[in-house]
Amino acid sequence: MLTFEFLAAGPGDACLVRWDGRAILVDGGRHGTYESAIKGRFQRLEAVCVTHVDDDHIGGVLAMLGALHREQQDQLEPSVVIERLWFNHAAEILKVPADVVRGASFAQGGNLRRLATALGLRRNEPFGDVIRQGVTASLHGLDVTVIAPGPAALDTLAAKWQRHDPQVAAAAVKDHSVPNLSSIALYLTDGTTTALLTGDARADHLLDGLAACGHERLHVDVLKLPHHGSAKNVTADFFERVTAEHYVISTDGTKHGHPDAEALRLLVRSRAAEDRYTIHFTHRVEAAERALDELRAGRRFEVAGPPVVLTSTG
Repeated sequence: MLTFEFLAAGPGDACLVRWDGRAILVDGGRHGTYESAIKGRFQRLEAVCVTHVDDDHIGGVLAMLGALHREQQDQLEPSVVIERLWFNHAAEILKVPADVVRGASFAQGGNLRRLATALGLRRNEPFGDVIRQGVTASLHGLDVTVIAPGPAALDTLAAKWQRHDPQVAAAAVKDHSVPNLSSIALYLTDGTTTALLTGDARADHLLDGLAACGHERLHVDVLKLPHHGSAKNVTADFFERVTAEHYVISTDGTKHGHPDAEALRLLVRSRAAEDRYTIHFTHRVEAAERALDELRAGRRFEVAGPPVVLTSTG
């Protein structure tokens, strides 16, 4: 049985994946999400994945590892055992010394790496130094394939870093954020249930990654919309080529107006009127509910959540 619990992480992302008595955590929301939604939920994690260094993804993980480090210093038993950390530090992606990578978000990445080292967490095992498109792992029956970042995203990231040029981007997709370009996206399956967790990746990078992994088109049980439902990260082509039984939007609507009404329109119009599927929200977002009400006529989709707990019995 595979369960996806999308935690109430405010404007951020935090997803707890459970199977066969095991669990991984993908992102941790902002710092306060640790106390409000993560702490005490598990005693052991096979892996913690931080998709990228934005505060609304990394903050709660930093809080959790900070608490574990204090327990270590006080010679206390750890409140949670973490086997490995999946995270790409910008210095490793760009192949530059860590001390030249500056900025608030990148500083958080440095703090995360230092905490992981102090706690003895295995970094990026078994993927290698950088988690990149096409690498795979199996954790006790859960198969993990990395869809992004791929060569194009990493090359664009390097170019933007070298040029300090915020305008370098593909014309059709408008998210130019340097951290988002490096976002880790994961395809998960236990053999019966499938999910695509997209972080804040862009649609063109996700489609390129899926194609490189043999998926020109993909239907999954669970699709977390990239970047909290931002229209800057999705296209009509993306929603036509990647469909789902359950779409999840992780946000409380307080940051950048996510989810965008245009993203919701693209999603709904990509599906046939008779298709049955569910759009889930980790928080009530009135503007999104109004937008979906306007799209509902003649269609058979449902809107659900919070909470968002999706379980398959296999």
